Amino acid sequence: MSQRDTLVHLFAGGCGGTVGAMLTCPLEVVKTRLQSSSVTLYVSEVQLGAVNGAGMARMSPPGPLHCLKLILEKEGPRSLFRGLGPNLVGVAPSRAIYFAAYSTAKDKLNSVLEPDSTPVHIISAGMAGFTAITATNPIWLIKTRLQLDARNYGEQRMSALECMRRVYKADGLQGFYRGMSASYAGISETVIHFVIYENIKRRLLEAKAPQNMDEEEDLSKDASDFVGMMLAAATSKTCATSVAYPHEVIRTRLREEGTKYRSFFQTLATVPKEEGYRALYRGLTTHLVRQIPNTAIMMCTYELVVYLLNGLCALPPLYILDTDDCRSTHPNCHLVKYADDTVLLSLLSGSSQHHRPALQEFVEWCDSSKLELNVSKTKDMVVTFCRRPRDPAASVTTIIHGTPVEVVEEYKYLGTTFDNLLKFSANTEEILRKCHQRLYLLRKLNSFGVSSSVMMTFYCAFLENIMTFSITCWFYSLSLQNRNRLQHTTSVCSKIVGLPVRTLAQ
Repeated sequence: MSQRDTLVHLFAGGCGGTVGAMLTCPLEVVKTRLQSSSVTLYVSEVQLGAVNGAGMARMSPPGPLHCLKLILEKEGPRSLFRGLGPNLVGVAPSRAIYFAAYSTAKDKLNSVLEPDSTPVHIISAGMAGFTAITATNPIWLIKTRLQLDARNYGEQRMSALECMRRVYKADGLQGFYRGMSASYAGISETVIHFVIYENIKRRLLEAKAPQNMDEEEDLSKDASDFVGMMLAAATSKTCATSVAYPHEVIRTRLREEGTKYRSFFQTLATVPKEEGYRALYRGLTTHLVRQIPNTAIMMCTYELVVYLLNGLCALPPLYILDTDDCRSTHPNCHLVKYADDTVLLSLLSGSSQHHRPALQEFVEWCDSSKLELNVSKTKDMVVTFCRRPRDPAASVTTIIHGTPVEVVEEYKYLGTTFDNLLKFSANTEEILRKCHQRLYLLRKLNSFGVSSSVMMTFYCAFLENIMTFSITCWFYSLSLQNRNRLQHTTSVCSKIVGLPVRTLAQ
């Protein structure tokens, strides 16, 4: 995988995670409250003199709607977005790291194992999950603590900075990694999710391929593809969450304040013993209601961003591939295509009309390919190699779609100014103008006492680079006067730098 591909997956993963987190934050808060121990969960429901501590522990857990109602009544609507700050801070790097690690591992494993096989998806998802969890666990601990901070409406709420101080004061640096063992156990959920998702995604693509072949359509993504990906992500996440959900409850308990829950296996034994096995699935309904749309939104955003970025970055090569059938059939004409420019080079001998059939052929190809020629920016320049100057009156104006093409004596193309006599005088003037501007900066560096090695680096990057740009196409066509002017500039630079510099001939 290239560096550009890795950056695309980093950015796409961050976008997907951020969009999903923002839209489903209220459900995340309700889910976290339901997963927590009974004391933390019901503190907002307790009324003075109503129940004691033991009675509160025996109370049946409320449902998601009841919990949502309690939060709105006691803490206000803003409490539904508790922890959104750390969530947004963490979700972008977490998802970016995850998707980049997953794509990189998958790319490497495809060259070793059977491409896109189940083992490839399992190992890639496991490695990606381990990397993301280790890097971002402190952020999720702070988010969980803030979401569990149940205070009545109007009371001063704990800030993220205050939460960090309390964690460090109570447990030191290791306190920021509480619950990480449960997160590692949760890698199984990630593995199951991606294995199912990749299989469904592959089947969708396989189902679409023969259909498009029958209909002679391309395989570009349309709205139905992204709907299919959302359904694939939702289905795979439902299966994975239902199997591996207990680790979510254990992780929340480990991240609570206090020392009752110390390790993964101790919490796994304590929770069923005190509250029954159903406690390990407390909040599952809310989690599914939140996680399914969140995952669908995240995966769809990820696929969409990757598709758009790859499409945007691939436009120049795609244009060249798509226009490969546009070639001149005339022996003395050559068509040069770039991402957004095309040049028709014609060798004229005798009549100046020899290139017109090739030009007409190109215009007709553009029309049939639904491409519009920008005639206002199209220029016609004739370079003469004759000893006798060419009579301008002998030229016949080129006309495209009824619009005459401007005939010019000079034209700047790909950074170099050409003239119809190939003397490159205008190009030389442009080079000297740019060099004189940068000579001022070089003299300033010298006046500041900058070392010769640093000034040489500046010269190579900002002056020599300008003077030698496309030098092989114009240097030996220059007049002696213009060569001497350029060489004089290099001599001045050498004196300022205090070191010999290469001549243009070299």
